[in-house]
Amino acid sequence: MELESKIKKGEELKDSQKDAIAKKQEVQELIDDNDRILSIYLEAYSKREENEPTSPLKQEKKEKEEEDKEKELPKEEPVEVKEEVPKVNTEE
Repeated sequence: MELESKIKKGEELKDSQKDAIAKKQEVQELIDDNDRILSIYLEAYSKREENEPTSPLKQEKKEKEEEDKEKELPKEEPVEVKEEVPKVNTEE
């Protein structure tokens, strides 16, 4: 940015400064590529547990947690409801 403002003002630039301006687009593409790689890595890292093979210890721990959850929830048992029908006198 600073170098570009010097160009606009008509100031003379050093060769290294001219090279930096010439490589700006290339460097920006590399930065964008690294940002893309970083976002892919972060997404994969956040989903690592879904894709990792589970070790026997982790599997046992997971099963125990599931059993504990089942114990905490009350089990629903079917309840039979018997409705009494009123008797109707049909002898009249």
